[in-house]
Amino acid sequence: MIAKNQIPVEQLRPELVALMRARYRAFRDAKFIQRLLLSLTILLPVMGVLTSANYPETRPYLALAALVLLLLDVGIIDPCQKDQQKRGAKLQDEFDVNVLSLPWNTFVAATNRNRSTLSSSDVALTWIGSQGACQFQLRRLATSTCAACNLAACATSLVTMVLPTGASARPASFRC
Repeated sequence: MIAKNQIPVEQLRPELVALMRARYRAFRDAKFIQRLLLSLTILLPVMGVLTSANYPETRPYLALAALVLLLLDVGIIDPCQKDQQKRGAKLQDEFDVNVLSLPWNTFVAATNRNRSTLSSSDVALTWIGSQGACQFQLRRLATSTCAACNLAACATSLVTMVLPTGASARPASFRC
């Protein structure tokens, strides 16, 4: 007797449909983060070119915005994007293990969480947990960025107290 293909039936189980929805959300969020970073990295230099020629006083602010964007990219955006991609890969591998009876891929998904009975609330909590991790990284970077801004403000106020009125705080050869 020929064994019947059970894949179409297996993939429609509610817990596996919820798993695929969570995978879709994880990859969608990773793409959104990547598009946001790409937009900002294109928009900031274009704004700089358009505004700094006519308004040279905006150059330090554009440099600060570029520095903040760099810190956001390194400290928040990139880790969140990678976390979402890893989460999506793990969810996809778990789906493949359950539906196709494939062995767990430790290269892609690291350790096996062995969640054979997965409810949709578990998947939702997994997805919400990833958002919490990104929010924690956001708070951590915001705190360090505020500390850096406070240091810059202190340095600026110190320079203005030391320099005589009308003197420039930067050398003539310095350009933003």
